[in-house]
Amino acid sequence: MSYDFVKVDHEAGVEVIALNRPDVRNSLNRQLRQELREALEQAMDNDTVRVIVLAGEGKGFCSGADLAEKIEDTGEQDFLANAVREEYNGIIKAIVNGPKPVICAVNGTAAGFAGALVLACDLVVMAEDAFIYSAFSAIGLVPDGGFHFLLRNAVGPQKAYEIIACCQRLDANKCIELGLVNRVVATENLREEALSFANQLSKLAPLSLRHSKQLLKEAATGELLAIADREAGFQEVNLRSKDHQEGVRAFFEKRPAVFQGC
Repeated sequence: MSYDFVKVDHEAGVEVIALNRPDVRNSLNRQLRQELREALEQAMDNDTVRVIVLAGEGKGFCSGADLAEKIEDTGEQDFLANAVREEYNGIIKAIVNGPKPVICAVNGTAAGFAGALVLACDLVVMAEDAFIYSAFSAIGLVPDGGFHFLLRNAVGPQKAYEIIACCQRLDANKCIELGLVNRVVATENLREEALSFANQLSKLAPLSLRHSKQLLKEAATGELLAIADREAGFQEVNLRSKDHQEGVRAFFEKRPAVFQGC
């Protein structure tokens, strides 16, 4: 399917979904928000896709909401809140609830809602000159898209509050120090490194990747023994899978396993 503001490329089990409004640093107007959510949902439902790479065309990953796009006040109570829930949170939901790993390739600016977009992804590769910037409190607003939850889980409540309240600009070195990203790479190699990472994951057992993603999500709010019980249940499912049988055979035959996701 073709889009106006999202570029989609698919090869060998990896789908690259790129925000494609480079002239405005991929700022999110309504159409881009809708197209991004749709592209993510379709990739999650596509059996030929094993790993998704989320990227931004041009010099910046995403500068957040398109402030040039006027918000029409309908006069209805919670009209803005409902728009955020539907259009912005829907994107986060597609990433977090989707069964497949999403690797975010961050170049340049990841500002505003883009900070939540980055942190919602399962893995993050960041260019050495990229940064995350949430300046909501400077204009009397609060970060959205689940940014408080995601940042708190990553760095703890005190550090998260400092970052949010003081509008701290988190460069690549700070992000790797705080554990917000997996890898920092040379800017010119960002897309290549992200694709290499994705290709590596695409050869791993899809059931294992899917179930570990689900368990980590539940572990954010669950209790230890409850998560251990859920792990036991998934272990039973995986043990009976063809992929487990293939993995054992490959181990003893000293060859790479060829997983099918079943």
